Parts: sequence; structure tokens; C-alpha cells
Amino acid sequence: GEAPARASAVARLAGNRVGKILISHPDRVVIHEPDTSKLDLARYYEAAGPLLLPHLQGRRIALLRCPDGTDGTCFVQKHIAGKLPAGLERDGEHLLVRSLDGVLALVQRGVIEFHTWGARAPRNGEPDRITIDLDPGDDVSWQTLVEGAQLARGLMQEVGLAPFLKTTGGKGLHLVAPIRPTQPWDTVKALARALADELARV
Repeated sequence: GEAPARASAVARLAGNRVGKILISHPDRVVIHEPDTSKLDLARYYEAAGPLLLPHLQGRRIALLRCPDGTDGTCFVQKHIAGKLPAGLERDGEHLLVRSLDGVLALVQRGVIEFHTWGARAPRNGEPDRITIDLDPGDDVSWQTLVEGAQLARGLMQEVGLAPFLKTTGGKGLHLVAPIRPTQPWDTVKALARALADELARV
């Protein structure tokens, strides 16, 4: 009858809730190899939240949105018009994540990846990280990329940095090192470029 059907619908919706966020189109495959549904992705971000949030909080973010999954049209978004979901706030025109609710609300809106600035608010003009981005061409093997990352790590250590490895979400790798936020972007970019040029010569 009507009551069991309503109870079934309520139970189904409850199963589509991650944290406080109801995930619409939960079965839509948003990433392939392996097939990952929108609900799977939200649950992943919920599980990874304690590790993810320290890297997001206080940093302006750019979002890779793929509303129909990665096989559809994807675009980078840095702003959201109108009222923000809970867990997000604005820093000027830019977005800041304040809590896991904000992350999950963005996944509900089709966000696949979160890309952060190398500085923390309110000192947005003074980076506290330097990043070497290893972005391999299609003809570069994984082993070659790993060797390149090891070389980059050694080079960064030689100049007194302590890098950690980060995947890019694609085929590349990032070597990221904390720095004291005392220099402007242009100085930090120049150092990153010099390190990259030296790495290319090795």
C-alpha cells in the first residue's frame, strides 16, 4: 500500500545521504576505470575528510566540476554565485572550505577535484608552499615519472626544502614543500621555475 511505498522511498533517500547532504542521482557513474558513482565519490570524500580538510582549510580553491561525470563536459570553477551551502565561505570572490559539509555539498554539485592555492587566507599574497608539477606526456612511462619525482625530491632537498608527494588526480605527480610565508608569489614562482629548469637539465 501507500505507507510501505513511502517507507521504502524514505529508506532509499536516507541511504543516499552522506553526512548532512542528500546526493541526487546517486547511481550516476562520474569516474571510470574503475566505475565510481556519485554516491561512491561522496562517501570517499567523507572517509578521506580528516586527511583532506587540513590541506583545504584556509586555502582558496578551484573546483573541477563534471556535472555529467568525467565523460561529459568538465570545467574549472573558482566562484559560486548566490547563497553558499553550509561549510563554505567567500574570501573576496574566491571560495574557502570550512568543513566536510562544504566538501560534500560541492560533490553534490558535480565537483570531482579540489585544487588549492599555495597560500592561506588572510596572507593570500605570501605562499606557504612551493610545488613542482610533473605532468607527463602520453609517451612517458610510470617508471620514468617515478624517477623524475625522485630526482625532483633530491633537488628540492638540496636547497633545504622538505617536500611531500601528492597525486594530481590525473597522470602526474606534485612535489610540495612547506615554506615560511615571507616572500611574494613572484619570488616563489621564480624559485619553482629555476628548480624545474635544473631538473630538466639533469
